[in-house]
Amino acid sequence: MGDIFSIPREVDFDFVSPTHEQAKDFAEYVNGKSYGRAEVHDLQDGTFRIAVFIHMPITQYVILGVSGFMLCLSRLFQLDYKGWGSVIQKPESNKES
Repeated sequence: MGDIFSIPREVDFDFVSPTHEQAKDFAEYVNGKSYGRAEVHDLQDGTFRIAVFIHMPITQYVILGVSGFMLCLSRLFQLDYKGWGSVIQKPESNKES
């Protein structure tokens, strides 16, 4: 789709927690260490989503390293790591109006 992986963009890493306390502790840890900007959201099923936002490129080695680190953090806090996502970034000349 024309994405240029080396262009930095906001990438979101998603986690799910069964308790609000666990979600809050994780978000405070991430924010306190400046690993990213973490936000906690209530889900309709009674669980809690933690979204961690990091401004970064998604070249293969960078995204694999950061995603692997997020998986390690999820294991430490006993959370379910759901993966990452981002918006496609194209050079200005290729963007549609």
